[in-house]
Amino acid sequence: SCYSFWQGAAFAVLWEAMRQQGVEVPDHFWMAPSSLQMYVMLACQAPNGGLRDKPGKNPDYYHTCYSLSGMSSSQWGPRTTDTPGGKTDVVGAATNVLSRIDPFYNVLATQSVAAQEYYRG
Repeated sequence: SCYSFWQGAAFAVLWEAMRQQGVEVPDHFWMAPSSLQMYVMLACQAPNGGLRDKPGKNPDYYHTCYSLSGMSSSQWGPRTTDTPGGKTDVVGAATNVLSRIDPFYNVLATQSVAAQEYYRG
């Protein structure tokens, strides 16, 4: 489940690196966001809460954190701005949408922007 972030967020990082180099990159995500989300929700949720590495394992904070971060990355796609149509896919109910993360730092995007503005002076 943590690989949903370690590998899934890599697409967003690659997308941004290519964009900064002037490469015209497609709006799609180069992966199947709904499949990733379904795996995390169906196979990695523990009955009493938390997310786990894989079925049969116990949930822990590490896998819960990175599973949620991976799901957020897959929901919001590679774009770095919060545009109304920016979400690529949210599996299930609208209440399943997670806050956008910054895939470079794995923190909420709003907190990443605030930190960047602070250090710019």
